[in-house]
Amino acid sequence: MRTKLQLAFLQSLLGLILFVFAPFNFYGQVVDNESMLNKKVSFGNQQLQIEKVFSTVTKQTGVLFSFKSNLIPIHSAILLPASDMTVQEVVLYISKEAHVNWKFIAPNTIVFFSKPSPPKVVNIRISGFVLDSLYNEKLVAASIHVSNSPDYVLTNQDGFFSIILPKDSVCLSASYIGYESKTICINPLKTSAITFEMSHNPMLAMAEVSSSQQSNTLSADKSAAIKLKAGHINETAPLFGESDVFRTMQLLPGVQSVGEGTPGLLVRGGSPDQNLVLLDGIQIYNPVHIFGFYSVFNPSIVKNVTLHKSHFPAKFGGRLSSVIDVHTIDGNTKEIKGEVSAGFVGSKIAVDGPIGSKKATSFSLSARRSHVDLLLSPFIDPDLSTQQAGFLTAYFFYDINAKLTHRFSPTDKLTISAYAGQDKASINNTFQSTFQGADIIEKDNQQFTWGNKMLSASYAKIISKKFYLKSDIWYVEYGFGNKNNYSYTRSLPSQSIEESFFDYQFDSKIQDIGAKISLDALLYNWWDLNIGVYGIEHLFQPGVTSINSNFNSLPPNMFSDRRNMGVEYIGFFDNTFKLPHDFTLHTGAQYSSFWVNNENYQKFQPRLHLHKKIGEQLSVTASYANMQQFMHLLSVATTGIPNDLWVLASENIAPQSSDQFSLNAQIQYPKWNASIAVFTKQMRNVLEYKDATNFLQVSDNWENNVTSGTAIAEGVELFFEKTAGNLSGWIAYTYNLSLRYFDDINNGIPFYPKNYRKHDFVTYANYKLTSNKSLSVNFVFASGNPITLPEQVLPASLPYQQNLQVFVPGARNNYFLVDYHRLDINYSVYKFNRFGKRVWSFGFYNAYNQQNPFYVTPALNNDGKRKLRQVTLFPIIPSVNFSQSF
Repeated sequence: MRTKLQLAFLQSLLGLILFVFAPFNFYGQVVDNESMLNKKVSFGNQQLQIEKVFSTVTKQTGVLFSFKSNLIPIHSAILLPASDMTVQEVVLYISKEAHVNWKFIAPNTIVFFSKPSPPKVVNIRISGFVLDSLYNEKLVAASIHVSNSPDYVLTNQDGFFSIILPKDSVCLSASYIGYESKTICINPLKTSAITFEMSHNPMLAMAEVSSSQQSNTLSADKSAAIKLKAGHINETAPLFGESDVFRTMQLLPGVQSVGEGTPGLLVRGGSPDQNLVLLDGIQIYNPVHIFGFYSVFNPSIVKNVTLHKSHFPAKFGGRLSSVIDVHTIDGNTKEIKGEVSAGFVGSKIAVDGPIGSKKATSFSLSARRSHVDLLLSPFIDPDLSTQQAGFLTAYFFYDINAKLTHRFSPTDKLTISAYAGQDKASINNTFQSTFQGADIIEKDNQQFTWGNKMLSASYAKIISKKFYLKSDIWYVEYGFGNKNNYSYTRSLPSQSIEESFFDYQFDSKIQDIGAKISLDALLYNWWDLNIGVYGIEHLFQPGVTSINSNFNSLPPNMFSDRRNMGVEYIGFFDNTFKLPHDFTLHTGAQYSSFWVNNENYQKFQPRLHLHKKIGEQLSVTASYANMQQFMHLLSVATTGIPNDLWVLASENIAPQSSDQFSLNAQIQYPKWNASIAVFTKQMRNVLEYKDATNFLQVSDNWENNVTSGTAIAEGVELFFEKTAGNLSGWIAYTYNLSLRYFDDINNGIPFYPKNYRKHDFVTYANYKLTSNKSLSVNFVFASGNPITLPEQVLPASLPYQQNLQVFVPGARNNYFLVDYHRLDINYSVYKFNRFGKRVWSFGFYNAYNQQNPFYVTPALNNDGKRKLRQVTLFPIIPSVNFSQSF
């Protein structure tokens, strides 16, 4: 009896304690049983209110339930999984439905309580730089990865990155092609900034060291941009012993050369003027030397190159087909270093290093000059009368790059850049003949000059860990000149000498003055924002022409000056979102306003790009871009001399515009990758010269000589690349269909553009023979270009020249040249000596001496029958080049 009273007292005391922590609900009475949780409970109906469930359990087992009134919705109905359940099964089921925890308190009480909230994760932002450990050169587009996380960011053009990390200690890994990867573990609470100093490893120059990003040599990141690092360019496709940015790009799918000895690139069915070529962010108009063999970018100072051909960030505008963004080195801050090189074509020198004891200022200086003219001069007779055929009697080019960078602090710097380059060519023709007893001598001397100048200043400042500000001002000038001196002399023994002359000079010039300001906002690891504005004032002189002649058919003096001015204002924004499930979304737009005379062209240009990773190896991307171009390049010939004419849109000639859709699928493995891409592009307001017109005609209104139309380009690109092992390289194939539609040309019938190539196949291979010897081979095959050939021959006559024939052309681009193919071979051996790295290169351009056509012209054979004569510019050409770094 006493024991029962004590037990009742204890139960009452427990009830009182639980009541103190009200509001609590109590169900049941005390029952003395040691196996409460295993007792069976029978429910008459499986769907009951929770309150009824509790009361039934208490009535049948004596279990007491305790919980806060707002913790469990006791009036809600639940569907029990069975009509007979143990107490523990009932408790587990209700706790799962109500998202609560429970605990059994002996002898017969079950207490429900809320689940503890997960600890709040505190994210901390850190920022920093990625540098070359030897020279402190900033590394662009280096990849920063968070350990055990898919999060990553890329460094910007100044090697700066910003990333959000969890509160706990983490490890960050940095990777960059040609450099040893590096990992640093930090505590974000104790670290606000970090600097990765990467060690260069030449053996990694042909392999991507990042495993979690793209692993291919030509790294294509999630923005669909193809990135070429300096080490990769130097290993690829050397010609005359020297590699080149443009020649490397011509080995990529969708990128073709205009033709042998012809400047410019064709990207996805576009024309050469539809490529925006940037040197340290500033536009260059004519980016090539030596008939397109070399670009104006000295490979010794190139830091990296980015090619955009499908997705175009909104900060880039003014072109329809591609963006080629070239950045040069700032100059290292530790010691003076450099490189000298001499080869078959030319010589160059590049030097960079710190200035002053504090080493806050650095410089970079490079210069190149060809010496083809010096090699040819001993074999050229200055007396033109001894020459019976015209040929290139003199050619040279030079370029100079200079850059000065001053760092006011680790967060802001000022950079001043300058470029100057020029090409000059001379072609002399002398013809001697006898007609009706008279001696006739014709002399024709042509001189061509073309080149670029650029001066820019750029200020960059890291405002905070989130915001990066950059502003630029610049001046750009491009000029082309053509001077022609022609004389005709007729002499008879019994008469005085009759002499006629014709002096012609044509000059074309472009001058740009521009300013730009942009802000990178690294808002979150999953969201980057780039906004900015810029303006450019263009002064175009499409042609200043003067003629002095004593020909009766021409006035004694003629002069024409054609020029126009335009101003463009651009505002843009770009968003990059890293979404769940391995989606990356790029959205952006550019708003442009272009003023020319009294006309204003305005356009909103949206951009969209979506990347999706499917599994570990497969990824797909889709892109759309609307583009506008305010200038046109009027092409008149395929000669390597750039006698094409740049003109601005006008009140009568609208800007070019385009819409491009692109879809790409890529599969990647550690040692190889492959991709397939399809694209379609529609272009409007494309210009062509009307039939029988060209830029040499003296006229104050060039608009009278041109007409506008539309164009389409569609194609498929295939790419396979091997990235690991002693043998590396790739195979690329492009199928392209391009057509032009003009009401005033070809009777309105669609025709192929003059630079059209239906098929383009490229293979490149580099074999590491030993640790310091390599052999590279590339083979190129392309369909022949279309040409316009005459379909009628009519008789004509001039004084002193009888029985002439006039060739009447047929339809525009009505025939095709034979297919083009070529094999290039280069062998390189390098050795490290006390000065630095020494490299000898030996090679052959067009190794099996294929006679590829430069152009064809109507002629007569020995029997007087008409035929087409093919002119070939470049047979097999051997090369030797030596370079020494220090």
